[in-house]
Amino acid sequence: MELHFKETSVQACQDLARLNKSVQLAMESVVPDTKDDIGRILSVRPEIYLKNKELRNKAVSVAGEALVTVLYINEEETAVSFFSMSQSFSQDYELPSVLDSDCLQLHFSVNGIQARVMNPRKLSVDLEIAADLTVSRSAYVVVSQELPEANQTPIHLRRTEANTFLTTGISEKSISINEQLPFPEGEEQPEEIVGKELRYVVREKEIVSSRLLLKGEVLMNLFYFPQRQQLPHNCRFSIPFSQLIDLVDEQSETADVWIEPTSDYISLIDGLDGRKILDVELHALAQTRSGRNQKLQLITDAYSNQMPCECSFSEQVVCESLRELPVRLRSEERIELPEEFQELLSAYPALGPCTAEKGSASVDLLCRSKDGRLFSMRRNLTLVADQNHDDPATQSFRLTDFQIIRDGTQLVVQMGAEAAGLIQKSGTIRRVDTLTLDEEQRFDMMSFPSLTAVWAQTESVWEMAKQYHSSPEAVCEMNQDLSQRPIFVPKTK
Repeated sequence: MELHFKETSVQACQDLARLNKSVQLAMESVVPDTKDDIGRILSVRPEIYLKNKELRNKAVSVAGEALVTVLYINEEETAVSFFSMSQSFSQDYELPSVLDSDCLQLHFSVNGIQARVMNPRKLSVDLEIAADLTVSRSAYVVVSQELPEANQTPIHLRRTEANTFLTTGISEKSISINEQLPFPEGEEQPEEIVGKELRYVVREKEIVSSRLLLKGEVLMNLFYFPQRQQLPHNCRFSIPFSQLIDLVDEQSETADVWIEPTSDYISLIDGLDGRKILDVELHALAQTRSGRNQKLQLITDAYSNQMPCECSFSEQVVCESLRELPVRLRSEERIELPEEFQELLSAYPALGPCTAEKGSASVDLLCRSKDGRLFSMRRNLTLVADQNHDDPATQSFRLTDFQIIRDGTQLVVQMGAEAAGLIQKSGTIRRVDTLTLDEEQRFDMMSFPSLTAVWAQTESVWEMAKQYHSSPEAVCEMNQDLSQRPIFVPKTK
């Protein structure tokens, strides 16, 4: 006779696959006629935009656009110029287990970039883009089990209680931001925009019923040429935003959010007072994973004292704990200055690939020599974590602080980066799916001793009760102190 448990299930999202794939781009561009010839590359600034992501025909399809801005020193070593190039890309990854109805979440990052001057009017850029993909599927998760009400056979059950964190919903929403920003007092007025760096930072998250109230800011570092100057400046802006995002589950307790830029348009317009105003239009995709804590009450073993009993098992993955904290990386390195160094004009830091343990970064320095020439220096840096973490899944890192201090014949470079990290401790529970009872081979209970003395070493109360035709309750009732030996195990039905 086969018994099936009465099970209670809840709907949740389970990750089918997490992939980290690379996209290689080779870009070439001719310097526009209005720009100076290239003498030496100063800095290369990449930006990656998400254009499309979908699951179809058992494959993952992603598409995006790479925009690269190149700053360079002209051949006369007297001024800095720039130009930009862009290239669209798409990639398909086979994943036979996925369905079109599954959920795909995606994050782009730059793994590496290298520029080469082919001639004073032509340049090539090799760019490696990392695509971090997570494919999830809605499924039912068993949270409790009971014997069927019609069962008449005495069966002993071993129950395990545990807490787990369930991902209850995956959603996304497009974000649009339109602002006109005056340049701060004291900043040089701009004449031409060179490039920018954007970071979407989530500051507050609050769940109200089935909606997530999201508050954050866009941190923008703008590079530009001031009026009547040939050296780039930079200015930092903060643009606040808020969004309401619909969640799938009304019982969600927490939400994890990361934001991918999809496009932006930034231009200079004249204000009423004659000062320049920055006209900003930003578009991005907010990807959300909401979840809640769930108590599990599962049957992990069973037996009968009246007849042979066989169990079929399955393993259920549980997330025992989940907490969000910042993952911080830091670096402090010294750069020896060449003899011809006179002054540092500007610096362009950039983060490379980062994990919770360490990361890479670089800084491009625009310098002036003692004879008035412009030259550049590039240094690679290694960032290390300020504390150890238990394998957190991190969102994209962002630069949080950067400064350069001159110390005699050296420059001291200090850099910090930060990302939100989800620290989770996972495990598995082996639960019973079905019981098969052999009613034709019933035990002769009279042939078993009424009481058995056991000199137990590592055996648990459950194991002794199961082996000697007893029950855990009867063993505990007969032995007031389970640390004493022997342990007496009474026969029960």
